[in-house]
Amino acid sequence: MPKRRRIIRKKIKEPDEFMSTSGLIIGYVKNNYRNIIPIALLVLIISFLTYGWIYYNREKEKEASHLFYQLKQFYQTSRYNQTNNQPVERSYYLAIGKFEDIIKKYSGTSSAIKALFYIGDCYYHSRDYDKAIDYYKQFINRSRKGDYLVCFAFEGLGYCYEEKEDYQQALEYFKKSMEESEIDIEELQYLNIARCYEALNDKANALQFYKRIIDNQGNSIFSELAQDKVRALKN
Repeated sequence: MPKRRRIIRKKIKEPDEFMSTSGLIIGYVKNNYRNIIPIALLVLIISFLTYGWIYYNREKEKEASHLFYQLKQFYQTSRYNQTNNQPVERSYYLAIGKFEDIIKKYSGTSSAIKALFYIGDCYYHSRDYDKAIDYYKQFINRSRKGDYLVCFAFEGLGYCYEEKEDYQQALEYFKKSMEESEIDIEELQYLNIARCYEALNDKANALQFYKRIIDNQGNSIFSELAQDKVRALKN
């Protein structure tokens, strides 16, 4: 029986504690409402602005992505539709202007960052290697982790430096491209690295990477080329 009485008292006491706490809160609000209202309004305004900013960025990203996809299609197809009187470089410069518009209008979006890569690619194909290098590096510095284009940006830098006959720099970027790669293009990467070693007159390393192509690819086109290179370097 004493144990039962204690349980009953505890059950009766709990509502009293709740009422007491509620009374304290209500009393505090009544006494400090002039201070609480501005804070509550500030919180409400911040929440509204935050939601508005998130919504604006989402719509901006969506619009930029749609336009970027169209320009990417233009970039990939326009160079195949040139007339005899229209040099191929013209399509690249047209694409550069359109990608730059995305960067200006949709700054901060993922599409604007990717546009940096494609501008670099356009400059590379237009043989303006210094500008290509600049845009490839801008893209790498601003790209998000895991972006598959980073691998190709390093590869593009390798090609640019190879064209400038800076084979040591080219070699470093081709190796970085191989480190970043998440797709199966090993044979091409080995070929790029071997070619740079060959240009640097480092026959031992050149042979090593040409042999990797042969070991990995069997009778592929890359393997046949590597076999020819191995025979030439051994002579």
